[in-house]
Amino acid sequence: MGKVQITIDGRTYQVSAGENLLKAALALGVDIPHLCYDPRVEPFGACRLCFVEADGRLIPSCSLTVREGMEIVTDSESVRELQKIALELIMAEHCGDCLAPCQIACPAGVDIQGFIAHLNNNDFISAAQLIRERMPLPSVCGRVCPRFCEDACRRNLVDEPVDICGLKRTAGDAWLEQLGDQGPEAAPDTGYTVAVVGGGPAGLTAAYYLALAGHQVTLIDAGPKLGGMLRYGIPDYRLPQDLLDREISVITSLCKEVIIGKELGRDFTLDQLKQDYDAVFLGIGCQEATLPGYENQDLPGIYSGIEFLRDVTLGKPVPLGRRVAVVGGGNTAMDAARTAVRLGAKEVTVIYRRSREEMPAEPIEVEEALEEGVRFLFLTNPTGFIGEGKVEALELVKMELGPADASGRRCPVEVPDSDYVLPIDTVILALGQKVDQELAAQLDVEKTKWGTFTEEPAQGIFAAGDCVTGAATVVEAIGAARMTALKIDAYLTGKPLDQEVKFAVSRGELEDLDPEEFASKPKLPRHAPEHLSAAERISNFAEYCLGYTLEQAREEAKRCLSCGCLDVADCELRLLADRFQIDHNQFAQTPKRYELDQSHPHIHLDQNKCILCGRCVSACRDLAGYSVLGFVDRGYETTVEPSLELPLIEVCASCGLCTTVCPTGAITLNYPWVERGPWENDRIVETTCLQCGLG
Repeated sequence: MGKVQITIDGRTYQVSAGENLLKAALALGVDIPHLCYDPRVEPFGACRLCFVEADGRLIPSCSLTVREGMEIVTDSESVRELQKIALELIMAEHCGDCLAPCQIACPAGVDIQGFIAHLNNNDFISAAQLIRERMPLPSVCGRVCPRFCEDACRRNLVDEPVDICGLKRTAGDAWLEQLGDQGPEAAPDTGYTVAVVGGGPAGLTAAYYLALAGHQVTLIDAGPKLGGMLRYGIPDYRLPQDLLDREISVITSLCKEVIIGKELGRDFTLDQLKQDYDAVFLGIGCQEATLPGYENQDLPGIYSGIEFLRDVTLGKPVPLGRRVAVVGGGNTAMDAARTAVRLGAKEVTVIYRRSREEMPAEPIEVEEALEEGVRFLFLTNPTGFIGEGKVEALELVKMELGPADASGRRCPVEVPDSDYVLPIDTVILALGQKVDQELAAQLDVEKTKWGTFTEEPAQGIFAAGDCVTGAATVVEAIGAARMTALKIDAYLTGKPLDQEVKFAVSRGELEDLDPEEFASKPKLPRHAPEHLSAAERISNFAEYCLGYTLEQAREEAKRCLSCGCLDVADCELRLLADRFQIDHNQFAQTPKRYELDQSHPHIHLDQNKCILCGRCVSACRDLAGYSVLGFVDRGYETTVEPSLELPLIEVCASCGLCTTVCPTGAITLNYPWVERGPWENDRIVETTCLQCGLG
């Protein structure tokens, strides 16, 4: 066959006469977005995505034959607009979850469905390794995370959410038991140096991912030991010190140097760091307590929550007396109250100005505090402190919920003539934390009106965690610090920031879904890890939640519904949707719902994700020679069905070719001997089926 000369985007090429333009362009390395084309079969032209300008006309390249002198434009505003519309039309009919809702809810973006699949395969090390790709402290987070993921778990529509944090803890503990402080292998040394200031969750996370990227990390912390709020703000009964030390050692084993007991602003300056290092990360947290400003709040016997918990951890004497009042409704307040119980206080009272339902503390923390004898005064607020030489009483007023504010939350207002006095020996104020204002004033960096830092407060200076967001959770600090570590890597190396695919279609929140869809799911009660009784735990700081055995963890892992798409890492539709920044609701309609065909032991067919590209139909007919799959009906009623609309198992030859060509995860492989996860396959080996000689 002879050659013809064509021009693509201003460059001249020689191609075979009579060849399909899309096929020829792809062979030349010219990128033309497409979904319905596979080089092994004839182009089908269904997706209407591969548009180009040919001699001034917009036309699908898969339906065009090259000819002498043809001039092609693949990237113009009109082409891109048409391709974007084509993708948005396709997405209007595509119904599924790219990512499991639990992963979307996780601030660190942990592949929860994936690590649970590893647990189901009895591979606890791979589970921990997958968690560590987004979260370097799985054992820690498994114990202290507020479980945003479990609130989004679809199993809530069946019975109870999967114990994701309990499983994460088990995987992390298995790593420590089997591998100790061994971390993943770091990339080759880049020669760049980074100072990480702050050894809390944000600093530890940044140090971990920067070291893995091959940079020489120096981790600096003001405390006597690393951990930040993990060590000095969370009591041992929730997070044992030795466990924290072991998990931190995995991170420090990757660092060039660790310096403790040195404080920014006292022992060294930011300017010195800028001179000595190629980049600086600030993860100094919120170390200063927020106080109410009441008269006499400086009386002895009045502590801030973080001051109290830090002193207890450091072994300093904290005389409490018999009666302790804790003011606040968050997890720090619960930790302070339960710590006071363990230190021997006989009457511990938590005072909160709103109702129990509005407490920001985790419900389980409140329940366990009640079990341990803590008393709660809801809709009650302090107005002052009484005492001579030491606090002796709290002035209180009763509250009631008034009109809602702009956020929809009802504001507490004082009840007239409801003041009273509560005799007390010690007061602990757990009302929040903020960035150390004295230190912040010394630093010549950009700050917000709240006194926190911006994410890039100066050239070569980066920040993340509580010092950016204000006091938040461990998992939120971890998620932000990992992303900042990626930015620092890009800043140092000059490489473009590794942009993760952010586009994700979701079928909706729990309240958006039809519970009837989950009615057939078997009810499997949530497993409860062993706990010490309240009587056993109130006299000591031993860890009271003993966690799962490996067998119990495997049983709990079986409750996962695997909501996310198993082919999400390879989904061509998602990659294109992310690339074109499409609005998947542009042509939104209520799509039809189809029952998943799981009749075949190896191949699952999900019509909800099918975009009618025809690749499976062509592969089955033209490559396998079976014509098992075909189009049924027309227009919006069209579906891809097995012959005679029978269950797939009754007509399929089981070659699996259809699963290799599907661009969306509508046809997936199921391995009965091992559970698949949505992780990316980094090792693909093409084989030939010994039975049919094709798949």
